[in-house]
Amino acid sequence: MSFWNGNTIKPLEGNYDKATFQQLESGVLYKDKNHVYKLNYLAGEDLQIDIAGMDMATLQSVGIYFLKDKNRVYNFSYQNSTVKLDKRFDAKTFVEMNYYVVKDKNHVYYNSQNIRYKDQYATKEVQYKLLEEADATTFEMVDFTNFKDKNTTWTIGDEGEEVNFRK
Repeated sequence: MSFWNGNTIKPLEGNYDKATFQQLESGVLYKDKNHVYKLNYLAGEDLQIDIAGMDMATLQSVGIYFLKDKNRVYNFSYQNSTVKLDKRFDAKTFVEMNYYVVKDKNHVYYNSQNIRYKDQYATKEVQYKLLEEADATTFEMVDFTNFKDKNTTWTIGDEGEEVNFRK
C-alpha cells in the first residue's frame, strides 16, 4: 500500500507579479502589488480577491482571520473563502492579542466560536463579538487565556466554556 498520491511540483500559474508575490499569515492567502489571492493547491481552486480601495502596499496579516492596510481592517472567512471590509475597527490601532481576542483603541472583541458570554450564545463559526464591559485602553493580556483591564480580570478562550470575569 502506498501513501503517495501522485502530486507533482509545478510552477504557480496565473498573472501574479512574481517580484512582489508573498504569503500572508492565514496560510491560504497571498498578495502581490495588485491583488489578494486565495490559493487551494489540493482542490485546484484559486481565487483572486479584489476590494476597492484596498492599499496593497501597506496590506498585512493580523493573525489568521484579519488583514489591515493603512486605512481599513478586513475579515477573512475560511468557511466561505471571502475577504470583507470590517468597519468596526480602527486600522491604526487594531491588534490581535491572540486567537480569541482582538482590540483597537475603542473596543475589545472576543471570538465567540464555542464560547458563551452572558446572554450571547456561542457560535459554531468564527465571529468576533464586542466584549462590552472591557476598557480597551487598559485591556492587556496576562497569559494566553487571562486578560485584565483597570476594572476587571477576564478568562477568555477555554473551548466550550464561557467568558469569565472578576471585578
